[in-house]
Amino acid sequence: GQYLLTNSNDRIIRIYENLLPLKDEVGALDDLHENQNELNGVEKLKAVGSKCLTLFREFQDSITKVHWKAPCFSGDGEWVVGGSASKGEHKIYIWDRAGRLVKILEGPTGALIDLAWHPVRPIVVSASLNGVVYIWAKDYTENWSAFAPDFKELEENEEYVEREDEFDLIPQTEKVKCYDVNEDEEIDIVTVEKDTTFSDSDMSHEELCFLPATPSPDV
Repeated sequence: GQYLLTNSNDRIIRIYENLLPLKDEVGALDDLHENQNELNGVEKLKAVGSKCLTLFREFQDSITKVHWKAPCFSGDGEWVVGGSASKGEHKIYIWDRAGRLVKILEGPTGALIDLAWHPVRPIVVSASLNGVVYIWAKDYTENWSAFAPDFKELEENEEYVEREDEFDLIPQTEKVKCYDVNEDEEIDIVTVEKDTTFSDSDMSHEELCFLPATPSPDV
């Protein structure tokens, strides 16, 4: 509801921007008519029209000066597509809304008579003069090697024999190893080993293990 696209006999596709508010356009148009009471006829229509629409962009092929057939917007309104009206060729021109030509789709021989862009997907359908309908879509190439670093693409089917525990929840190769422990060995919990960190000399044999403290009461 914001842009208007026209196809003219001077081989130029034009986009006009809507100046009216998106809400209550009819009321705003009535106000424009009332404010132009001093004009009559065509002059009044021109004055009102200049306040409704303004020229936003022009599209043309300055080299071949080709006529256009069935120009239209993309589904989201960000692209403009138009077909060449030249006989014997099936060409579709795609511009962005800023006016840059981004792609030319060239099909088989046969004049283009109509085309349409899918409302939500990047798909264009064109019809040729010989009654054939062509569907233009993006060519997607799958690259499965990007899914995992150790992924290997196969050129053809191969027979693979899995290991016995390959698909187990806890395979044998991942089980925690049990260390051998002698349960009959006596454990000494009385002897205190010397800690050189708290000794004033490496030759010291007597260490301070406990220092009793007597609290003195407040005066």
